Amino acid sequence: MDATEIQRKAAETIIERGVRVKLPAPRFLRLLGKKTISVTIHRPTLRTMFTALSFALKEGFSIDGLAEGKTDAALKLIVNHSQTVCQIVAVHLLNDKWLIRLFSRPLSRWLFSKLNNGLLLDISVTIVLLSRYQDFTTTIRLFKGLTMNLTTPKNLSPEGEGSQEATQ
Repeated sequence: MDATEIQRKAAETIIERGVRVKLPAPRFLRLLGKKTISVTIHRPTLRTMFTALSFALKEGFSIDGLAEGKTDAALKLIVNHSQTVCQIVAVHLLNDKWLIRLFSRPLSRWLFSKLNNGLLLDISVTIVLLSRYQDFTTTIRLFKGLTMNLTTPKNLSPEGEGSQEATQ
């Protein structure tokens, strides 16, 4: 096995098993002496991705002012969208239809009060890497190419110019 094959297999194993992240423990666990809890982020299902992206699209993130380095734009982004980002993280952490419906709001409120910017960034990067959005877009491109090939009529005329008798 060459090095690229080993790296690919290691990445696939990480994606299958999930990635563990440490979060601050809830109050009742801190009273018992446990300071952090470990949560495993698994590869999201299509329903989880759909739910999380629905939140993001409904909020309409706009990062126009950030490219120019405006501090006011960054502060507005934090105020307007930090709870939405916590809700998206909560949906990915739960990764199940009924768990999302029952616990995504309370979990997002808890994450909002416990996470700092660095930990939120680490979790978000992990979620994006595990989601592999490019796989879904590749699937869409394949289906589009397949439907275009099936619906376009084939050209049954000869490919050469003129008739075949003229060449004899």
